[in-house]
Amino acid sequence: YDKATSVVNYFNHLSESKKYGPLKTEDDKILVPIDDLVISEIDFNNNSIKLGTCNILAMEGGSGHTVTGNIDHFFSSPSISSHIPSLSIYSAIGIETENLDFSKKIMMLPNAPSRVFWWETGAVPGLRSLENDGTRLLDSIRDLYPGKFYWRFYAFFDYAITTLKPVYEDTNIKIKLDKDTRNFIMPTI
Repeated sequence: YDKATSVVNYFNHLSESKKYGPLKTEDDKILVPIDDLVISEIDFNNNSIKLGTCNILAMEGGSGHTVTGNIDHFFSSPSISSHIPSLSIYSAIGIETENLDFSKKIMMLPNAPSRVFWWETGAVPGLRSLENDGTRLLDSIRDLYPGKFYWRFYAFFDYAITTLKPVYEDTNIKIKLDKDTRNFIMPTI
């Protein structure tokens, strides 16, 4: 239960970028990307960003699929597959990427690398009652990709994601400057 709750808490953290936007202001003068948000381009001319990759592996298979009480039920469990395209987590969040406020002249550069999450499921009794922004984001991914993502399901026992294993990718960040003088802070990883 604790491992699955940690996974849900991570998705709860990711969902904050929808609430607060991709950037926050610190000390009323420094623009800072939301922690762990992958940004591949910042365009000061168009007040926009482009998001990098934050995907999760899809599932396939399983038999006897039904849905009861918003929980997927199977006779035999679906399996995680690296042979079909991974699923975009950011598409399910709906992060605002345009009409951003770049009026602050100091910015911390993004430092989150693109990634694809491999993952494992495990038996998890008692997780059905857990409801927060993390579970809603996971349900949104499931709903956006019907038949390809079951983060929690029943197959003669309750199962859920218990482990996330990120595979990081080289990530370039493109910055398109405007005519304003700006200062950038290079974060350490």
